[in-house]
Amino acid sequence: MKNILVSIDFSSCARMVALCTAELAQAAGARLILFHVYQAEAAETEGETDTTSERFVQAQLDKLARQLHSKTGVSITRLMKPATVANEAMEIAKLVKADIAVVCDHSLQSKDILIYNYHNLPVITAATAFTLDSDNFKQHLSAQLNSLGCSPAPLLEAI
Repeated sequence: MKNILVSIDFSSCARMVALCTAELAQAAGARLILFHVYQAEAAETEGETDTTSERFVQAQLDKLARQLHSKTGVSITRLMKPATVANEAMEIAKLVKADIAVVCDHSLQSKDILIYNYHNLPVITAATAFTLDSDNFKQHLSAQLNSLGCSPAPLLEAI
């Protein structure tokens, strides 16, 4: 079984990326690993929820995993970690033996989907500052899955 790590920030674009990836993972027989980095020093104050707190992030990650599983039936693992290094998602992807990493990046200033290798790990990066072209994203991800010997062909025929 192939593993696809999706690093998310809970933006609407990241949720769309997660859904597209889950659909292709299901069609390819792959497992989805949702990953989020949170700020460890954030703390909840009385009567106010800090949207970066560990508890809040865990609840959001669980909710997204349930939604994706109910829509696609794909197996989903949830991971979260306090921020420590710049390439946190890539290091986690290597640790969990991901075959592909999908990263949502709010700092990208382009609508393009970037594909590169990080220590032999295929990485697909989508800019969250723009509206995602889901068909284009699915085609890029499908090509990467095909290169690994997984074929999500039934889903791609519907695109």
